[in-house]
Amino acid sequence: METAGEKVNSLRFSRDYLYLAVGTSLGYRLYTFQPTTLVLKVAVTNGVKLIIPCSNGNIISYIENSSNTECEPEKEARKEYLVIYNHLKNTQVAKLRFSKEVLDIRYMKSTLIIVQSYSVKIVKMDDYKNPTIIKTAENLYGAIGITFCAETKTDESQLIACPGSESDADVFVIDIKDDTRYCFFPGYATYQYVVTALELNSQGTLLASATTEGKNIDIFDVQDRSKLYSFSRGMFPKHIDYLSFQQNDQELIVSSLDGAVHLFYLLTDQEIKEQQEGNTFFKAAFDFAFSKPSEVKFKINREQTEVNFEDNKKCISCKLEKNLIMTVSNSGYLYLGSYKEENEEAIIEEAVDYLSKYPKHTQSYLD
Repeated sequence: METAGEKVNSLRFSRDYLYLAVGTSLGYRLYTFQPTTLVLKVAVTNGVKLIIPCSNGNIISYIENSSNTECEPEKEARKEYLVIYNHLKNTQVAKLRFSKEVLDIRYMKSTLIIVQSYSVKIVKMDDYKNPTIIKTAENLYGAIGITFCAETKTDESQLIACPGSESDADVFVIDIKDDTRYCFFPGYATYQYVVTALELNSQGTLLASATTEGKNIDIFDVQDRSKLYSFSRGMFPKHIDYLSFQQNDQELIVSSLDGAVHLFYLLTDQEIKEQQEGNTFFKAAFDFAFSKPSEVKFKINREQTEVNFEDNKKCISCKLEKNLIMTVSNSGYLYLGSYKEENEEAIIEEAVDYLSKYPKHTQSYLD
């Protein structure tokens, strides 16, 4: 449920999954969990289109919604502004203008990753004016994958995954520290599939990829560029828009715009070797399917059936602990569900209307 006049535009967990940032038509919010607590609520004049928490929630970066009255589109180029705000110091760190639409923003080790239609801009937090630009294929869905990099380590690779083109790669992974590039050719361009979602595991050794084919998620070995296996999320094609490695890279969470969330267990090296050639499609360990706030359908080791949800149920999920999963929907609800692999039903521990549950500002830093 959304509060009157407020619409959820963007959802993002911090990389350590301790915070949830929510960008809305009225501003943005920051939550912590167990119990679910609103720790920050900020009004932004034109609302927030995209948001990413940086540095454990102390710094928030967001893309403002474009003002309808700021300029006439036929006379002036499109304007989008990236605002970086330090709430610990209560100061605006930077405000950057982009003339082309920003499709997504990610954060990795004092670096912002700005995704646009044909490029990715790498913006260092200590050098905003000199971004590095990486050319990509047309990125209709803002697909981007990144590794988890500890803030204090200096010797880690900083990998990002981007859509390529038929001539250079279907997908490529690049280390932005030294420009090392790994190219993948699984045949997406041949079948005219467009990449909708990408993600790298925490070590940068595995790449997960989903396309407009809408049924399977491919897992690749980054070093040798081989496809290890494919997960089947169902018989019916759906728009897969969220991938997240969990539990020390042992599991993969997948969500699509029909409101379904799947959890896959990754295979060990021995299990991969035991698979027969041509038989490398594996079903989800379970799936959630959100049809309305009061009803959560839950299945284990069953293939996803066709559901007639509106294709706008953006969901993001994470594992809080063993057999406890949290899913946040842009409909305004946060779900905590526990499950047992031997049962076919989940227990919904909590369903929080996170927009209207906290109608007042706990903190306010107004424009």
